[in-house]
Amino acid sequence: MTQRAATAPGIHVGFAVRRSFGSAVRRNRARRVLRAAVASLLPELRVQVAGRGVSLFMVVLYRGKESPRYAAAHQSLARLFQRLV
Repeated sequence: MTQRAATAPGIHVGFAVRRSFGSAVRRNRARRVLRAAVASLLPELRVQVAGRGVSLFMVVLYRGKESPRYAAAHQSLARLFQRLV
């Protein structure tokens, strides 16, 4: 990560799915669902964070046993973001 990227205000989200969840295809599919849910929430979150001039770094760890559903992931992440901001 460059120095400029580390100090630029913004929102940075990483995703992790444990190996015991299943094959790489299954883990990547879970990450895609989580990424899509976060992407739909980012515009609103950016507005809330922008005025503060701070950066928000977070890692989303998926610990479920079943593949995540978009609606459930969206709802859970929305609640998480409301608590953070």
